[in-house]
Amino acid sequence: MTEAQKQRKLKKIEGLKKDLRYEKQRFGAYDDGYGRRYAIMELYLELKDHKKTNRYLSWFNKNFPDDITYLRFQLGIASTKFELKKYKEAKAHLVKVVSLNTYVLDLMLDRPVESIEKYEWSQTENLKWAREEWRGLMDLVSPAFKIWLEDFTKEEAFINYLNTYIAIQISLKGKKVGEARSHLLEKSRECLQTWQALYL
Repeated sequence: MTEAQKQRKLKKIEGLKKDLRYEKQRFGAYDDGYGRRYAIMELYLELKDHKKTNRYLSWFNKNFPDDITYLRFQLGIASTKFELKKYKEAKAHLVKVVSLNTYVLDLMLDRPVESIEKYEWSQTENLKWAREEWRGLMDLVSPAFKIWLEDFTKEEAFINYLNTYIAIQISLKGKKVGEARSHLLEKSRECLQTWQALYL
């Protein structure tokens, strides 16, 4: 990236931030129906300025604490935290990546992947989506991150929690609305929360 390209991206970030500030001043809160908060994150990730990205994330989490974001966003956070040597935080966000798609990390690590007959809330959780998107996600991570990710996904805790989560999702497949389905959905949430808590 040339210096001119970098400056254009920084200028765009400042413009988006200005729009958000104006929205807060005018309405007393952020609505951001245009997704400016996501566009800012994407630009910071393109710049690969990990410290500035991390500072922006602090602001983001303070102002949008309940925002579930999306897979690329979570992988971007994990990569940023890794590059800043915040390894536990990186792991916590990789759990979120897994919760959004169980296939994509294996694809990024060049592992063979087969579709699993399990409950998937949206098409972004399936293998077809992962196969279409994983190459575009590789620009978020460094070779060092990939090596570290390989080791992380071989840890006993990762394997055990992933298998437990997938088993629950398999049980959920085809379940009709009712007590049994509600119980499994709660077990799924608890599994992810407990897994993520290992790194918080």
